[in-house]
Amino acid sequence: MPYLVNDKSTFIIEELYRGAKSKNNSFKLQRDIWLDFDGDGYSLFDSIKTDLNSPIRLESVGEFKLLSLSIDNKPQVLSTIKNNEKVGVELNRKNSLGYNLSKI
Repeated sequence: MPYLVNDKSTFIIEELYRGAKSKNNSFKLQRDIWLDFDGDGYSLFDSIKTDLNSPIRLESVGEFKLLSLSIDNKPQVLSTIKNNEKVGVELNRKNSLGYNLSKI
């Protein structure tokens, strides 16, 4: 639907997400780490409880390689964003419980 704006009309853009000021998001992390059988790396299993006030993107950083992620026992599609090689997922539910497996 196109909108016509002229010098006598008012056009307002309301920011609803990303960058909007709100209470901070809260995360509780429990991490288990295992040495791989070959001794060359580690496997990590994280349990993450969230209390979100605005949608965010959760991404792997540094040497961490995100292998899988489930939120509320449902497998999630991992993705990358254009010009960013970090693997991650969008979180938009207020309260959720996530499990992920990573390698370093």
